[in-house]
Amino acid sequence: MRTLLVVGNDKLGRRLIHGLLGNFPANLTIVIDGCKSWPRIYKLLRGGRLGVGTFLKMVWAELVRRNYSIPMFNKVVSDSEIVDYAKKIDAGRVFLFRVSIIIKPETLSRGLPFYNTHCADIIKYGGLGSLSKALAKGDFSQRVVIHRVTPSIDVGEEISSENYNLNPKLTYPQNEEIAYSAGIKLLSMVLGGNN
Repeated sequence: MRTLLVVGNDKLGRRLIHGLLGNFPANLTIVIDGCKSWPRIYKLLRGGRLGVGTFLKMVWAELVRRNYSIPMFNKVVSDSEIVDYAKKIDAGRVFLFRVSIIIKPETLSRGLPFYNTHCADIIKYGGLGSLSKALAKGDFSQRVVIHRVTPSIDVGEEISSENYNLNPKLTYPQNEEIAYSAGIKLLSMVLGGNN
Protein backbone atom coordinates (compact mmCIF):
# COMPACT_ATOMS: atom_id res chain seq x y z
CA MET A 1 0.00 0.00 0.00
CA ARG A 2 1.32 3.45 -0.92
CA THR A 3 1.82 5.79 2.05
CA LEU A 4 1.89 9.58 2.21
CA LEU A 5 3.97 11.04 5.05
CA VAL A 6 3.37 14.69 5.96
CA VAL A 7 6.24 16.13 8.01
CA GLY A 8 6.46 19.39 9.93
CA ASN A 9 8.98 21.89 8.62
CA ASP A 10 11.26 21.98 11.68
CA LYS A 11 14.52 20.37 12.81
CA LEU A 12 12.82 17.22 14.15
CA GLY A 13 10.92 16.79 10.89
CA ARG A 14 14.14 17.17 8.92
CA ARG A 15 15.82 14.66 11.24
CA LEU A 16 13.10 12.09 10.49
CA ILE A 17 13.44 12.64 6.75
CA HIS A 18 17.26 12.53 6.91
CA GLY A 19 17.08 9.15 8.65
CA LEU A 20 14.55 7.74 6.19
CA LEU A 21 16.67 8.76 3.19
CA GLY A 22 19.25 6.11 4.06
CA ASN A 23 16.64 3.36 3.82
CA PHE A 24 13.73 4.89 1.95
CA PRO A 25 10.71 2.57 1.67
CA ALA A 26 9.66 2.24 -2.00
CA ASN A 27 5.97 2.80 -1.18
CA LEU A 28 6.54 6.10 0.67
CA THR A 29 6.02 9.67 -0.56
CA ILE A 30 6.94 12.63 1.66
CA VAL A 31 5.47 16.13 1.61
CA ILE A 32 6.25 19.02 3.95
CA ASP A 33 3.75 20.96 6.05
CA GLY A 34 3.99 24.38 4.43
CA CYS A 35 1.41 25.97 6.72
CA LYS A 36 2.52 29.16 8.46
CA SER A 37 2.37 28.10 12.10
CA TRP A 38 2.94 31.49 13.79
CA PRO A 39 -0.73 32.63 13.47
CA ARG A 40 -1.85 29.31 14.97
CA ILE A 41 0.70 29.54 17.79
CA TYR A 42 -0.48 33.07 18.60
CA LYS A 43 -4.08 31.84 18.69
CA LEU A 44 -3.15 28.92 20.98
CA LEU A 45 -1.20 31.20 23.35
CA ARG A 46 -3.96 33.79 23.39
CA GLY A 47 -6.62 31.15 24.00
CA GLY A 48 -4.64 29.56 26.83
CA ARG A 49 -4.33 26.15 25.15
CA LEU A 50 -0.54 26.47 25.13
CA GLY A 51 1.19 28.07 28.11
CA VAL A 52 3.86 30.70 27.51
CA GLY A 53 6.37 28.74 29.64
CA THR A 54 5.79 25.56 27.63
CA PHE A 55 6.04 27.48 24.37
CA LEU A 56 9.37 29.02 25.42
CA LYS A 57 10.76 25.59 26.39
CA MET A 58 9.72 24.23 22.97
CA VAL A 59 11.38 27.17 21.19
CA TRP A 60 14.55 26.69 23.26
CA ALA A 61 14.63 22.97 22.35
CA GLU A 62 14.21 23.79 18.64
CA LEU A 63 17.01 26.38 18.75
CA VAL A 64 19.60 24.10 20.38
CA ARG A 65 18.96 20.89 18.45
CA ARG A 66 20.96 19.84 15.40
CA ASN A 67 19.68 20.76 11.96
CA TYR A 68 19.73 18.32 9.04
CA SER A 69 20.00 19.16 5.38
CA ILE A 70 17.37 17.45 3.24
CA PRO A 71 16.33 17.64 -0.43
CA MET A 72 13.39 19.77 -1.55
CA PHE A 73 9.93 18.21 -1.15
CA ASN A 74 6.50 19.37 -2.26
CA LYS A 75 4.50 21.31 0.33
CA VAL A 76 0.88 21.14 1.45
CA VAL A 77 -0.91 23.81 3.47
CA SER A 78 -4.33 22.30 4.23
CA ASP A 79 -6.03 19.01 4.91
CA SER A 80 -7.77 19.19 1.51
CA GLU A 81 -4.36 19.53 -0.18
CA ILE A 82 -3.18 16.45 1.72
CA VAL A 83 -6.18 14.48 0.44
CA ASP A 84 -5.62 15.74 -3.12
CA TYR A 85 -1.95 14.74 -2.96
CA ALA A 86 -2.85 11.31 -1.56
CA LYS A 87 -5.27 10.79 -4.48
CA LYS A 88 -2.63 11.94 -6.96
CA ILE A 89 -0.16 9.27 -5.81
CA ASP A 90 -2.86 6.69 -4.98
CA ALA A 91 -1.94 6.56 -1.27
CA GLY A 92 -4.06 4.35 0.95
CA ARG A 93 -3.01 6.01 4.20
CA VAL A 94 -1.47 9.22 5.56
CA PHE A 95 0.97 9.56 8.45
CA LEU A 96 1.58 12.88 10.22
CA PHE A 97 4.70 13.91 12.13
CA ARG A 98 4.81 17.31 13.89
CA VAL A 99 2.20 18.74 11.53
CA SER A 100 0.34 21.96 12.36
CA ILE A 101 -2.41 21.43 9.76
CA ILE A 102 -5.77 20.64 11.37
CA ILE A 103 -7.47 17.58 9.87
CA LYS A 104 -11.17 18.47 9.83
CA PRO A 105 -13.95 15.94 10.60
CA GLU A 106 -15.30 16.17 7.04
CA THR A 107 -11.85 15.22 5.73
CA LEU A 108 -11.69 12.22 8.07
CA SER A 109 -15.17 11.12 6.95
CA ARG A 110 -13.90 10.57 3.38
CA GLY A 111 -12.40 7.22 4.40
CA LEU A 112 -8.68 7.94 3.94
CA PRO A 113 -7.04 6.90 7.22
CA PHE A 114 -4.76 9.45 8.93
CA TYR A 115 -2.27 8.46 11.65
CA ASN A 116 -0.41 10.74 14.06
CA THR A 117 2.74 10.22 16.13
CA HIS A 118 2.34 11.39 19.73
CA CYS A 119 5.54 11.36 21.78
CA ALA A 120 4.04 11.11 25.27
CA ASP A 121 1.43 8.82 26.83
CA ILE A 122 -1.68 9.66 24.83
CA ILE A 123 -4.09 8.59 27.56
CA LYS A 124 -2.60 10.86 30.24
CA TYR A 125 -1.10 13.59 28.06
CA GLY A 126 -3.08 14.12 24.89
CA GLY A 127 -3.01 17.47 23.14
CA LEU A 128 -0.41 20.22 23.18
CA GLY A 129 2.48 20.51 25.63
CA SER A 130 2.24 16.84 26.57
CA LEU A 131 5.93 16.34 27.32
CA SER A 132 6.08 19.44 29.52
CA LYS A 133 3.03 18.19 31.45
CA ALA A 134 4.59 14.75 31.98
CA LEU A 135 7.86 16.28 33.23
CA ALA A 136 6.01 18.66 35.56
CA LYS A 137 4.15 15.72 37.13
CA GLY A 138 7.34 13.66 37.48
CA ASP A 139 5.92 11.01 35.15
CA PHE A 140 9.21 9.89 33.61
CA SER A 141 8.06 6.47 32.37
CA GLN A 142 6.52 7.37 29.00
CA ARG A 143 5.57 5.90 25.66
CA VAL A 144 5.32 7.12 22.11
CA VAL A 145 2.06 6.22 20.36
CA ILE A 146 1.05 6.11 16.72
CA HIS A 147 -2.72 6.40 16.58
CA ARG A 148 -5.53 6.91 14.12
CA VAL A 149 -6.66 10.54 13.84
CA THR A 150 -10.30 11.12 14.81
CA PRO A 151 -12.40 14.29 15.19
CA SER A 152 -11.49 14.26 18.92
CA ILE A 153 -7.87 15.13 19.66
CA ASP A 154 -5.54 12.21 20.50
CA VAL A 155 -8.16 9.55 21.23
CA GLY A 156 -8.00 7.35 18.12
CA GLU A 157 -7.10 3.67 18.00
CA GLU A 158 -3.45 2.97 18.72
CA ILE A 159 -1.66 1.05 15.97
CA SER A 160 1.80 0.95 17.58
CA SER A 161 3.57 2.12 20.73
CA GLU A 162 6.98 1.99 22.36
CA ASN A 163 8.04 2.68 25.96
CA TYR A 164 10.88 5.05 26.84
CA ASN A 165 12.09 6.92 29.92
CA LEU A 166 12.60 10.61 30.51
CA ASN A 167 15.37 11.75 32.84
CA PRO A 168 14.70 14.27 35.64
CA LYS A 169 18.40 15.23 35.69
CA LEU A 170 18.34 16.44 32.10
CA THR A 171 17.13 19.72 30.61
CA TYR A 172 13.84 20.07 28.77
CA PRO A 173 15.57 20.04 25.33
CA GLN A 174 17.47 16.85 26.28
CA ASN A 175 14.25 15.15 27.39
CA GLU A 176 12.49 16.31 24.23
CA GLU A 177 15.35 14.71 22.30
CA ILE A 178 14.74 11.41 24.12
CA ALA A 179 11.00 11.55 23.41
CA TYR A 180 11.30 12.43 19.73
CA SER A 181 14.11 9.93 19.17
CA ALA A 182 11.67 7.26 20.37
CA GLY A 183 8.96 8.71 18.10
CA ILE A 184 11.23 8.80 15.05
CA LYS A 185 12.41 5.24 15.69
CA LEU A 186 8.86 3.89 16.03
CA LEU A 187 7.49 5.77 13.02
CA SER A 188 10.44 4.68 10.90
CA MET A 189 9.75 1.04 11.81
CA VAL A 190 6.03 1.38 11.05
CA LEU A 191 6.82 2.99 7.67
CA GLY A 192 9.23 0.20 6.78
CA GLY A 193 12.53 1.93 7.44
CA ASN A 194 14.82 0.81 10.22
CA ASN A 195 15.95 3.96 12.08
